[in-house]
Amino acid sequence: QDAHDVRLAIDSPGLKTQEAGLSACKQTPLINSTTAEEKRMEKFFPLALQHNADIVCLTINEKGIPNSVEGRTEVAMVLMATAMDKGLDPTKLYLDPVVLPIGAAQDQCPVVCEAVSAFRCLNTPPPKTLVGLSNVSSGADERSLLNSTYLTMLLGRGLDAAIVDPLDEQLMRCVKASDVLLNKKLYAHSFLHV
Repeated sequence: QDAHDVRLAIDSPGLKTQEAGLSACKQTPLINSTTAEEKRMEKFFPLALQHNADIVCLTINEKGIPNSVEGRTEVAMVLMATAMDKGLDPTKLYLDPVVLPIGAAQDQCPVVCEAVSAFRCLNTPPPKTLVGLSNVSSGADERSLLNSTYLTMLLGRGLDAAIVDPLDEQLMRCVKASDVLLNKKLYAHSFLHV
């Protein structure tokens, strides 16, 4: 934390490990993650509240990952309602529609894009969205191309954040170009080098 100002994401299914990591954070941490399974929400939402942490909320429940936009949106609503019941502000949530590998679930790629758009309608201000991007290319060839293209599609739907490989140059170029094209950053001829 002394070497950079990037936020830390604490990623462990164990409550004690999460607590130790959160206690050591000097800035607002990110808990990665909870699901809509009752036992996980009961553990992780109070922990997020206690540490003023943001939290990734995977749209997975006891039945698994819904196959439809509507199913994922219903799970997202359960996550938001439960978090608010526990005292968490909805702005602390990052809703994750759960990206699946293209080789195993190609039909789910557009569903995730549509879910990102649908999640934005759940509250005012809209909840934040996040994906584990490289899941889409798991086991595939041309991973960088798939990841970059999919990220661009998701950003166009309003995606707020993604867990990515920062060493993937093609992907990072797409991020910079998307920031300019979505009017998040001011265009300059040197936009790729800023």
